[in-house]
Amino acid sequence: MSDQPQRITKRQTNDDSWAIVKQIKQLQAQGYPYKQATAIALRQWNDGELVVTKQRESSDYRRARQAFNALKTLALLSSVFGKTAEKQKEEIRKEQDKKSE
Repeated sequence: MSDQPQRITKRQTNDDSWAIVKQIKQLQAQGYPYKQATAIALRQWNDGELVVTKQRESSDYRRARQAFNALKTLALLSSVFGKTAEKQKEEIRKEQDKKSE
């Protein structure tokens, strides 16, 4: 799961998303499986049982978080592309070995 929760419905705000994610984590800590915790949290939000607080995030913190998420994404992509390049090189070496035999 990313740091940025995704909206599930059109009427759901970012603050609602944060509250739902927080509730899911609490329910998982209580022993509920992820899917069940998600269903419970969404039902609680839909029924108005979930307390949603307004998130106050400074602009400096927001920029730092966004930069960190961008770096995490770049690192992941670099890892994926690096592994792909290594596999391609290995396949080329195997083909060359077969041809030389």
